Amino acid sequence: IDIMLQQEGKDQTDSAAAKLVELLKAHKGTLPIGDKSSPEEIATLTGLSKKNFKRAVGALYKQRLVTVGEGEVKLN
Repeated sequence: IDIMLQQEGKDQTDSAAAKLVELLKAHKGTLPIGDKSSPEEIATLTGLSKKNFKRAVGALYKQRLVTVGEGEVKLN
């Protein structure tokens, strides 16, 4: 029996994306982390793994909700 405490696939990405939007709103629209940030830095700031962070940012970018810059993510 396999038991997972996390959501899978698209549900996990959607949940992480929603969490990022809330964090961005709480931080005046900008988070000082990006693709090259360390996994520890991302986890400390967002509570997400680097993999889930990148998936969430990608999903938000495709929806044109965020802009990705050098070392930062900005809410549009």
